[in-house]
Amino acid sequence: MSRAASAAYPVLRVDRGRIIKEFVLRRLVSRHRARSRADGEPRLFCMPEDHIGLSIATGGLYERDLLTALFDGVLAPWRARFAAATALDVGANIGNHACFLARRFHEVLAFEPSPTFVHLLHANRLVNRAHNIVVHPVGLGRADAVLPFCELSEGNLGSSAFVTDSAHRGDATHELQVRRADGYLLEHPPARAVALVKIDVEGFETEVLDGLRATLVAHRPFVLFESSTAHGERGGEAVRTILSELGYRHFHAVERRHPARRGLLPWIKAALTGADVWVAPIDRIQDRYYSLILASVEPIDAPAVA
Repeated sequence: MSRAASAAYPVLRVDRGRIIKEFVLRRLVSRHRARSRADGEPRLFCMPEDHIGLSIATGGLYERDLLTALFDGVLAPWRARFAAATALDVGANIGNHACFLARRFHEVLAFEPSPTFVHLLHANRLVNRAHNIVVHPVGLGRADAVLPFCELSEGNLGSSAFVTDSAHRGDATHELQVRRADGYLLEHPPARAVALVKIDVEGFETEVLDGLRATLVAHRPFVLFESSTAHGERGGEAVRTILSELGYRHFHAVERRHPARRGLLPWIKAALTGADVWVAPIDRIQDRYYSLILASVEPIDAPAVA
């Protein structure tokens, strides 16, 4: 081999702007993750370009402020009860909420039908040594069935959902198993009394609650759910109606208040002064997005949480 053939030579020039950007981002992310670990937040495998993944990469935990305000603030009086009880995470996704709840409950039953999310859920359970999370790779509903499921490949992967509209069945990427919730829990009974049910199933909430009626009546757990619209048979008001029929009389919105005025200046002011997480009682669910709504049988003391 000739000397010229064996000599090293460049084949690609990396732009200096990219090198600087990578260096700065690596430093910022590394320091942020170190602070998150110091705060005791779970380690989570995720896709940073996804809506939930981006929140985890930048904030350490998806809905961290809401969960912290709720469990370390409003629901703090129930801490001992939770530690001896079971939580149901219906629509567990990659395990963000399950890993958070695992440190506060004796057991977490995580229900997730998506094969992709189940793999990440198992990985996050293992990396956090959260052996009290029991993964059930099924969906819960009002009846046993195999239903079309649309798993998104980009954007907000958490918006993946069962296709309930016949006009959109062509969008389905899988046929996945759904089990009647109460019947499935009889076959796979919780180790302890159920004290909390978190539901995030993108419009499938009424089916889950219909199938879970006996469990809700028997255990009277707190129920957490989101709502993107008030109207329709799958809207927030339909969810509230089912829960009201089962004896749930108290509903609270848990949310971080954003500036009412639009524009850059209100956001700069909020960045300088901070923002509050509020837990506010609601009589009716408005036609807007709620990240978290807490439903309870008994009244709770829910002041504003700083």
